[in-house]
Amino acid sequence: MTEDRSYKFFVWLAIAIGLVTVGSMVYGYFANKAPGEIAYQAGNTYFNDQRYRRAKASYLEALQANPNFAPAYAGLANTMVQVKDFPEALRFIDEAIELEGKFGGYYASRGIIHDHMGHYEKAIADYEKAMLLTPDVSKGMGWIDRFFYKLPEAPPTVADRLAYLKAQMKLPEDKRVLAVPEVDAQQKPYEQ
Repeated sequence: MTEDRSYKFFVWLAIAIGLVTVGSMVYGYFANKAPGEIAYQAGNTYFNDQRYRRAKASYLEALQANPNFAPAYAGLANTMVQVKDFPEALRFIDEAIELEGKFGGYYASRGIIHDHMGHYEKAIADYEKAMLLTPDVSKGMGWIDRFFYKLPEAPPTVADRLAYLKAQMKLPEDKRVLAVPEVDAQQKPYEQ
């Protein structure tokens, strides 16, 4: 009889611990979010699913809730790059840099935008600043990110692109190959 009571006690104790743990996780998920963060995460999901119109709407919703949410501006910039609206992308990434100028990933993203726009000297300067502020940007994508982007091979890194641009800029102007659309399209934004 005491074994039966002990067993029931431990079963109820395990259930209680499980409920407290799950409840704590759910509370932590919703309670510790900055204003606009849930909309921002929805934007990231839409972005990764290539649903750029929905991503833009979610990032804008995040900014309505929190106008100083730099990652939402960066998400908008990355979205605008995908739809090839580079001036708008530049405007949004400049907002992110204005808010969080010490994060190198935003400079890497701005470098990519300048690169797409043919502003190679500005791209070089941004890539260098990105690597100075956040050395990890030179590492590129890990296997998990590549899995989510469905990329079997690692795309060129910021460091790769910087080295390539610097080498090309040393050549006479008529010998430079600064854009290779097939390769350039593989370059992905840096995410925080």
